[in-house]
Amino acid sequence: MLSAAERRLDRNLPLLNYYSMLRGCLFILPVLAPFVHDRLRLDFFHLMLSEAIFAAAVVICEVPPGWLADVWRRVDVLRVSACLSLAAVILIWVADGFWVFALGQVVMGISISLQSGADSALLYDSLQARARATRFLPLEARRGGLALVVTALAALVGGLLYQLNPLLLWAADSIAAAAAIDIACFITEPPRQRLSGHSRAFPKVFRAVAESFQTAPLLYGLIVAIAAVFAVTKIVLFLTQTFYMAYALPLAWFGPLAAGFFAVSALGGFLASWVRERLSLANFLTLLLLLLVLMMIGVVVIDRLQALPLLFLAGLIFGIVRPVGVTEINHRVSSEYRATVLSIAGLIYQISFIVVAPMAGFAASQWGPTWALGGTVLICLPFGLGAAWQVYQANRREAMKADCHRVGLPTMLAPPSTNDRYHLNQGEK
Repeated sequence: MLSAAERRLDRNLPLLNYYSMLRGCLFILPVLAPFVHDRLRLDFFHLMLSEAIFAAAVVICEVPPGWLADVWRRVDVLRVSACLSLAAVILIWVADGFWVFALGQVVMGISISLQSGADSALLYDSLQARARATRFLPLEARRGGLALVVTALAALVGGLLYQLNPLLLWAADSIAAAAAIDIACFITEPPRQRLSGHSRAFPKVFRAVAESFQTAPLLYGLIVAIAAVFAVTKIVLFLTQTFYMAYALPLAWFGPLAAGFFAVSALGGFLASWVRERLSLANFLTLLLLLLVLMMIGVVVIDRLQALPLLFLAGLIFGIVRPVGVTEINHRVSSEYRATVLSIAGLIYQISFIVVAPMAGFAASQWGPTWALGGTVLICLPFGLGAAWQVYQANRREAMKADCHRVGLPTMLAPPSTNDRYHLNQGEK
């Protein structure tokens, strides 16, 4: 017989799914480029500039909300995030120029930064409180997959609503944001190990987070590799609309094609656990990067309407990589700092997009979306492959330490990592 507290914790799982699904209801997303062009009279460069501003807002606000979610109640952070999402929807729809539209993007960025890390950490804490932390990856992948399924359906409906009346699109986005606020009010804060009063100060938190990275050096490569994948897949998400416009596709196709893109992303989310179980982490990251290269080569060589299905491969990769990254971080970081580290990871992902987005927007405006796609992949690929190699080295060292421990040998027999060498040199000095 479950207690009332246990039932409330179990109820968090479906409630977090509903919350993520409602936050994924982005009816405007499939027609964002036509919306900016028709309503605001701006080109694709301005759209990517506004997305870079959005990402910058996420970067500026990313880590404080993660720290806030660690020292405050995570569920309250999710409630504030949903309220700001509603405010952002209103600002975007009342915009009559670039700067008000950009302000809406900033508010949405703050909302996303508040949600980033807090939702995954709350799910992990809920499972850990019920001794089910090993189920996190499939449940997190399922949550992300469901959110992408809803995003696909919202894209399908959004394209139709935009043709009927743009105000219907605004009403749908507003209702979804308001419903997310309502759902967040029913989520229960799980018991967890929290920072004590003297440990809550920013400097002390970040010193502890730095120690988490030192004890798990694999996190460096993992976060950078995922950042490279994130930058490419998010650029592709927006480039698809410029491909549609370049190939003179009717506006009626924008919604169904965007729905297909997110449906493929949802499939990636459901496949994430299956793929990860069959590959080492380094091989997993390398495979995703090589698939992005194959996608770029195919699009550049074909350079016709028939190349559009290849772009959906980016959606599949996007759906696969996120839950795996979150799971690997959760397994290696203590609960006191889990949301903070997840927020730092999100910050790195957004920085990668800020660097690449204006260049991709400029290239698409000057030379077309094909050149923009090729340049984006070529810029991100070296960073991603280098980070995957660092993950391989760190994994190899972790395995050797585990073998030494199992047979009773000192772990110093394993080859030192870069971090170990640094501390050894400091000691020698």
